[in-house]
Amino acid sequence: MAHRARAFVLCTLALILRGATRAHAFGNGAGSCAHGGVGHGASETSGGGDIFSIVIGASGVDVPSATVPVGVKSVSGKTFKGFLLRVVRDDDGVAVGSFGEDMPSGTRRADGCERFATHARSHIRGYEESVMPWIVPTLDVGTRVRFEATIVVSYSVWYTATRTVVVGDGDADEGVKYDETRAPARAPGGAKAPSVDAALAGGWTGESPKDGAVKARDVGVVRTAEDVDQGRRLSDAAVVHGAVMSIAWLIVSPGASLIARYGKKYDPWWFRAHRNAQCVALGVTVVAAYVICAARGWDKPWGPHGKYGLIVILLGAIQLFGGFIRKNVPRPEFRRWHRALGVGTSALAAYNCTIGAGMLKRLEAVRDPNSSASAAPHLVNLCLFAVAVVSVLLESHRRDATRRNKSVKSMV
Repeated sequence: MAHRARAFVLCTLALILRGATRAHAFGNGAGSCAHGGVGHGASETSGGGDIFSIVIGASGVDVPSATVPVGVKSVSGKTFKGFLLRVVRDDDGVAVGSFGEDMPSGTRRADGCERFATHARSHIRGYEESVMPWIVPTLDVGTRVRFEATIVVSYSVWYTATRTVVVGDGDADEGVKYDETRAPARAPGGAKAPSVDAALAGGWTGESPKDGAVKARDVGVVRTAEDVDQGRRLSDAAVVHGAVMSIAWLIVSPGASLIARYGKKYDPWWFRAHRNAQCVALGVTVVAAYVICAARGWDKPWGPHGKYGLIVILLGAIQLFGGFIRKNVPRPEFRRWHRALGVGTSALAAYNCTIGAGMLKRLEAVRDPNSSASAAPHLVNLCLFAVAVVSVLLESHRRDATRRNKSVKSMV
């Protein structure tokens, strides 16, 4: 049993040393026009027209209500894994037109904002072209229309492309068409792209050639009062979700495990406290998961954080079920498997908390650079450190007591 305790402590310390800042998971934004900013104009990072371009099909912007194929295309052979495309009036930045309902596979209209087009999911394979149906708005002849795109190549590399056309000039490309089958080429590195809402957050310009840092730009966005309220609700839900999950898996559940390990002399109180506390931890976990899923939307794809969270819930449910049927299982086998699953569940939950804290810090920084959520990773690491210290102290005390008992028995 001692070596298992040491293994748990070492695992916890390893998670602390790893830190939340190394997690490269992106969270989910409001999924609306509230986060539609697209960074552009950074020549040192955008790559200009030598890497990606925006293509506009026959008739361009000249025929009101016409459905025109528009999209993003690689002109260098480099593949991309995600994108955000919007069309605005050049003079005031107001979004115009809309994307059609019949979007090709791998693309979709942004949630709550049909004026923006984006990728349908994160891609293991990259694409060289994505063409979508855009419905031309009614505009006066001479109006300048600007197409803006953010193109995601990898977690740290983002490119931008813009193209401005004038209504009535007949500016369009030949041979632009939809390709439902579009066989994807293998993307370099094979890494997943950031989530849809990371692109929707906007303002990313790419990897700096000097230090490799991804920089955000303060760019114009298209917002309504409803969009702002939705973004605020999601922000509040994310904070509540993170706080509840941290309390459940960094305080309540570890405390219940320590009671089971070191409180057996208080029989039968220790078992009731252990089981009830774990029931509370699992119950509030389910509630917190529902809160964030309802706020971000049930149809959005899950990243690693959500998938790990689901595994934690399933393992926790198995553990609770085992606690109620323990008398029907041989005690040695139950003790062995219950402890192994408990250590695995606790370790995965702690790791997922570090991921979530990093996500919360980044997402809140997009909305408010001075947000107190920047302290979330430090608070999670502090809780993990406290659990590790308490575990070491209690284990040391238990071993000292065991040695004293053996000495007394040998003297007798």
